[in-house]
Parts: sequence; structure tokens; C-alpha cells
Amino acid sequence: MSTSHLIDPVIEARKCGRRFTDEPSTKSKACRSGQPRQAPAPPDDDLDAYDIPTFCRRHKISTSFYFKLRLLGMAPRTMKLGKRVLISKESAAAWRREREAATTTAPAA
Repeated sequence: MSTSHLIDPVIEARKCGRRFTDEPSTKSKACRSGQPRQAPAPPDDDLDAYDIPTFCRRHKISTSFYFKLRLLGMAPRTMKLGKRVLISKESAAAWRREREAATTTAPAA
């Protein structure tokens, strides 16, 4: 019979000169590039306008489906701000109402 050794991660970390704790570090860590990390984005509810990826994530649709809707003329109204394309909260709400109305008035097959 062979004995298997269990490796203790705390001991291995100490051998390498690192600390091992269950508590998150309070220091700001840098990315691999050496640049400090950006502050996390605000929650989607706090935004006045969504970019297309955020709109799609919030409405649980893929970006490819969004662009398909746009080709069909069924996407929400957008506004351009420089190079950015944004969808206002009001436009997103109107789009949801239109989609709901189209669903309830569609003839049953």
C-alpha cells in the first residue's frame, strides 16, 4: 500500500512567500498589465441609457438577435452619442410595451 500525501495549501503558499487567508485583500490589486482595475460599473437599474450589450443582457436576448430585430425594424429607438449607440430607459420601456401589445394582438394559430 502506498501512502498518499495531502498537500496543505497554506504550507505551500508560505513556502513560496505568499500569504493564504480566507479574508479578501483590502489592497487594490492591479491587472496583469500593471494597470489598476477599474471601479465596477453601476447596476443596470441606475443607468439612464444602455449600450447595446447592456440592453441585450438586461432583456435576456443575444446581440445577434438584437441586430436581427433591427433589420426587421422591430428594435428599440436608439440615439448616437459620438461613436456610441445608446438606448434610453424610456425607449426600452416603449419597446417592451410594443412587444407585449404585438404578442397579445397576434392571432392564435
